[in-house]
Amino acid sequence: MTEAAVILQLLWSIGIAPRYEIMSVSGYSDVNGAPPWGYTADMTRTRRGICACGTEYSFGTIFIIDDRVFVCHDRGPAVKKRNLDLWFPTEWEALRWGRREMPVMIIQ
Repeated sequence: MTEAAVILQLLWSIGIAPRYEIMSVSGYSDVNGAPPWGYTADMTRTRRGICACGTEYSFGTIFIIDDRVFVCHDRGPAVKKRNLDLWFPTEWEALRWGRREMPVMIIQ
């Protein structure tokens, strides 16, 4: 069972239903060749599963995308409503992800 499936099963067992939105999801990494283990806006160390979200979502909001779990720990000047940036350890991975319009499950 995936991490996302475990989270969903737990939420449904206590009566919490996630909501879905179509969002623009892009990739980002630490810029200008900086060490890949930087910090986010809420001072969390960057790692897989971190994302940047708009101010309408609080830090700690969970987003499930393609059966993978991401948690909002970062902000960005271009990250507005219905936009997410997923953190990747390399610029190549972020560029390979690109920008995708896709359904996202949101748990606040």
